[in-house]
Amino acid sequence: MARHFSDLQQTMGRGFARVGEDGPKGGPEGGEPGSSHVVAVVVVCAVVCLLALMAVGGWRLYVSAQRVEAEAQQVVGSVDGLKAALKDGDAERLSSIAADVNGAAHGMQNETSGLLWAAGSLLPVVGSDVSSVRSLANVLVDLSDNALTPLAANPDALQLKGLVSDGAVNVERVKELAALEQQLSPVVRRSVQTIVGLPKAHLSQLASALDKVQAKVGKADEALAKADAIVPQLPAMLGADGQTRNYLVVAQNNVELRATGGFAGSWTTLSVTDGVIQMGDSLTLQHAANFPFDWSDEERAVFPMVSVDDPSGVNFTPDFTRAGARFAEAYQDNTGSRVDGVVGIDPVFLQRLLSLTGGVVASDGTEVNGDNAAAELMNGVYWRYPDNPDYQDAFFAEVAGLSFQKVLGGLGDVDVKRLSDVIEKSADDHRLQVWMADADEERAMDGLGMSGGIGQDEATPVLGVYLNDNTWSKIDWYLSCETTVGEGVRNPDGSTTYEVVTSLTNNGSEDEFAGMPEYISGKNPDKRSVGDMITIPLVLGPAGGHVDGLVVSDGSSLDEHTLYGLDAWTGTLHVGAQQTVQLSYKVTVSPKAAAPLAVRTTPLAQE
Repeated sequence: MARHFSDLQQTMGRGFARVGEDGPKGGPEGGEPGSSHVVAVVVVCAVVCLLALMAVGGWRLYVSAQRVEAEAQQVVGSVDGLKAALKDGDAERLSSIAADVNGAAHGMQNETSGLLWAAGSLLPVVGSDVSSVRSLANVLVDLSDNALTPLAANPDALQLKGLVSDGAVNVERVKELAALEQQLSPVVRRSVQTIVGLPKAHLSQLASALDKVQAKVGKADEALAKADAIVPQLPAMLGADGQTRNYLVVAQNNVELRATGGFAGSWTTLSVTDGVIQMGDSLTLQHAANFPFDWSDEERAVFPMVSVDDPSGVNFTPDFTRAGARFAEAYQDNTGSRVDGVVGIDPVFLQRLLSLTGGVVASDGTEVNGDNAAAELMNGVYWRYPDNPDYQDAFFAEVAGLSFQKVLGGLGDVDVKRLSDVIEKSADDHRLQVWMADADEERAMDGLGMSGGIGQDEATPVLGVYLNDNTWSKIDWYLSCETTVGEGVRNPDGSTTYEVVTSLTNNGSEDEFAGMPEYISGKNPDKRSVGDMITIPLVLGPAGGHVDGLVVSDGSSLDEHTLYGLDAWTGTLHVGAQQTVQLSYKVTVSPKAAAPLAVRTTPLAQE
């Protein structure tokens, strides 16, 4: 560097000397060439000085970046400790870690808020990376000051141990949790939005780290959106302030398929007052045809097998927002009692819950647990009591009731993360669906993905493949269904078309069906053989899209209709023992689609 400046001085000296000699003479030999040389020397001098300043500034920025990295590593290293302190309810440790994180966050912000980093953000190419680091530092300070520090001051609010005990929910704790969530959520969500909005980084190390962070916080934002929807509603739903909420729990039996899950074999009431949960009586409303339902003309066309006043057919529709309302209507019409909501579950969901809480023993001595609940409730009972349908229904209702009592009594001892995973998975595959009479609470269920409503958003296209049984049986224990979606092909109008194949397979053999009770194999006189499944598929196109060219592998056909504003194809299929029937078709999604085509299917008896 010294040599460069020495050379620069010598060059400048010679230049100014020539100016002194030639300047007065002027003319072509002296004036203009001398002036150009002087200008060139000055420019060179300025550039060299600027480079020198940049070198010094770059070095200082590098040293500063190292300090920022050290602070960031301290924050990252605190994450596991924070999780453990929260889980264990260790207030002292949580407070200590929160203070360390706060100090590191402010250190990063102070380091990146000066002129040096401001100048760095103006650099070509990497300037946006410098700006992103400054934004991340500000986000950390916001999270630390306005979320983590208040949380550390009130660690008991997030402790879920003791939230449920002896079949009761501590509503006051729920209120505290709701208040804290409403305080923290805006902070976290605005931080998430800032992080997700950061541009793609140029520096490879920053790009890799930023990609991971953006993916994780995107999921956190989804979780917070769900929490924002449900948490404010929870106290009222749990009967806070002495109010009583009444719910109807409908157990859907997937071995006699209905589009939302299965035949509604057991209807059980559940009441909640100030968080105290009590199970009511179980009953069945099978064929209790006392009051007609308001079926639309298009529903009657798509579901011709539906009896207008039979509660057992209300869930032929795949839309649980309609089926749930009709379950509530049927219950009120037949008992005179109103319910505030309907919870649709199935034996697979019960089995998942029992895997957390332990099993139960029915009055006939049958043990039902987290390994065999689905098999016992949807197959075993029909082999043991083939000629006693009333006892079959009673067994189903008894086990469902015992399971709920076991679950409610044991929730306080269940790992919250495992319980959350079971609920989320069961909502995702529609084994747990909830309809609420209150409009705000129904919107909350929709936000949680539990409403079972039919998607009407063109941006997120969903293909529905729903199944209704018409074998008059419990034969669907042996049914499997798989839908494969090919690569989408972009069309000139911006829409995308997918090749789709749905395969329905009867996994039972003729020998098996020949030896089983007719109550399982079915007694519809239209059966072509003892192992024949009579299935009514419903292919429901995505919002703003359509289904074309549907071909059935056995030569039969489905008819096209419109249902809830969507393209619908349905008809009757026969699937013999050990046979597979395939539906091949094209699905075109709206030009507004911002996500690939997803598939929603009726939950089957076996996972």
